[in-house]
Amino acid sequence: MDKGKSLRDAERKTKLVFNLESPFTSAHWPEISKDDQDSILDLLCSLVETIGQHRTSHGTKSQGKRSKRQNKKDKISQVNEPPPVPPPELCSHVTIGLNSTTRHLESLTQSAIPSTVELSNQTAQHVTSISSNDPNQPSSSLTPLAAVFVVRSSQPSTLHAQLPLLCATASLASPSKSPTLLVTLPRGAEQRLSTALGHPRVGFIGIMEDAPHAAPLLDYVRSHVSPVRVPWLEETGKGNYLPVQVRSLKTFAPVVKKRENSDKAAQALPKRPKTST
Repeated sequence: MDKGKSLRDAERKTKLVFNLESPFTSAHWPEISKDDQDSILDLLCSLVETIGQHRTSHGTKSQGKRSKRQNKKDKISQVNEPPPVPPPELCSHVTIGLNSTTRHLESLTQSAIPSTVELSNQTAQHVTSISSNDPNQPSSSLTPLAAVFVVRSSQPSTLHAQLPLLCATASLASPSKSPTLLVTLPRGAEQRLSTALGHPRVGFIGIMEDAPHAAPLLDYVRSHVSPVRVPWLEETGKGNYLPVQVRSLKTFAPVVKKRENSDKAAQALPKRPKTST
């Protein structure tokens, strides 16, 4: 079997296929054991349960179509209702969802850009649009995120592929503090977080540095999760030239047997009987 295969490979023509790769090393997600993921999920759910309890007990009801009589009754009842219960203090120290978490990281990254860096017009417009999401809160006053929690198993990779780079660059905004850690939660964490927060679906959560009652969670995360490393950021800072990586792969060209195929097709056709004239 091996001898026949080697003979067939000897008859085929060899060719080289070239691939171009970036010389910069891509960023990788920190590896976390299954036991550590479960422990982090338990601490995270116990922390955000107060938000879910307030949302369930004192959340605003959706306004649907009501009759005029019902509206009058509501206005009368609202006069005698007590003032609304304020949300927990933790609500202003947490980002829930991909959009709010990404915007916070992008604003921190923008504030970490040195003033001496010259940006192109297109890049400057993009950075300006990022920083203008919240005009009342400048980027310099943003509180750094201590950790970002992601349920990767239930999300396509295109949604969270930017998070390792954003966490690394956002940490540059406050080099004196601990870097922003990126934590992968175990499979099935989305349902537990949705129940704890009272949201229909939760896949991304960011916890800020000064979040109340978050010290046990952040201490455990910092002792069991390594910071995100982006090697190409360090490589570009050195100013060394890195050539493009060209990889060559030796393969065999396919053998096309046109004559044999045509002969087999001709033999398969039925022969017509000769007619006498």
